[in-house]
Amino acid sequence: MLHVSSGLGLGGAERSLLQLVQASDSAAVAALTSAADLVPEFPQSPWRFDMRSHPLATLRALCARAREFQPDLIQGWMYHGNLVASVVGSRLDLPVIWSVRHSLEQYAQEAIGLRAVIQLGRLRAFRCDRVVYNSAIGWRTHARRGYGSRPSMIIPNGVDTERFRPRGLAAAADARAQLLATTDTTLAQRPLCAAVMRYHPMKGVSVLLDAWASLHRRDAQTAPLLALIGSGMIRENSELAAAIASRGLADAVICCGPRHDLDVLYAGFDAVVLPSLFGEGTPNVLLEAQACGAPVVATRVGDAERVVAEPEALVPPGDAAALAAAVMRELSRPAAQRRAQAEANRERVATAFSLERCHARYFVLHAELAGGESSRHASAATRWNA
Repeated sequence: MLHVSSGLGLGGAERSLLQLVQASDSAAVAALTSAADLVPEFPQSPWRFDMRSHPLATLRALCARAREFQPDLIQGWMYHGNLVASVVGSRLDLPVIWSVRHSLEQYAQEAIGLRAVIQLGRLRAFRCDRVVYNSAIGWRTHARRGYGSRPSMIIPNGVDTERFRPRGLAAAADARAQLLATTDTTLAQRPLCAAVMRYHPMKGVSVLLDAWASLHRRDAQTAPLLALIGSGMIRENSELAAAIASRGLADAVICCGPRHDLDVLYAGFDAVVLPSLFGEGTPNVLLEAQACGAPVVATRVGDAERVVAEPEALVPPGDAAALAAAVMRELSRPAAQRRAQAEANRERVATAFSLERCHARYFVLHAELAGGESSRHASAATRWNA
């Protein structure tokens, strides 16, 4: 396998790629941009290029490396990676898979450059043998944008339930202490919620802060604290810092930046909130949090309704009042009820969204397109997809 990714930053698509490569026997990875947070975690050092500055030179160099590697199959990741995978696949006459991790519910709100790349993907000049969407909403919205004629299937994200698991009260206390880092016992006893996401307009940070401001206007002494975790979620981000200060939340919001120990930290959260406005597929954070036993509150974006079983935990995107109400409803539930729901959520995620199930679907597809027992694998893929 040769995987071609737009980058190797800390996003959900990149981590899904990493997990798939770690479970594979032989795979090379090419990154088209300098984003490299995950590079040290790959079994073999990825090939890194600078597509933005040197597009033609990158294509020539990548084709040359691919000829040396002699893959049986090429898989692209995200829009730029998909298009480049098609170019390399055409040059080497190899099967090509596209991985689409996005949905297009609010197409007009996407960046102009991204819309142009999405439109390029409609052209038949960019050949691919299969498009893999990680969500049903991604498949539907792309079909409406001209992708419907391409052979496709849906493989939802999977979560490693051995790594992401409940860890008990002691671990929860340690995680809280690590994030709060305070001797203020009053502060330490307040509920602690988290939003795990990169700083980007589609993620709904402003709506989340509006919701938190309304919670604090009710009772600033007992209102929940909020940990912001992810790329750009740092006080040095002047735009974020100003948004927090303007709402009077300086003492209520903790900016943690990116973290690699979420499997441990989830234990310390009373709720995990996903306030995204658009663009989500199958949100990894909702799978991971539930696998760890953390309650979730989310907007109805992407396939959130397939991932979250409790209707009252889902609210319309952009509705700060509804988001605040859902958070308070979750925090106000009796402890026994919260525990029972957490156990049910974990069991559901482990059954329907396990990492093993996700990877099995990919490996069946890889074998089919690379020429291994194609008919049997094709029928298995169809059965799993249903």
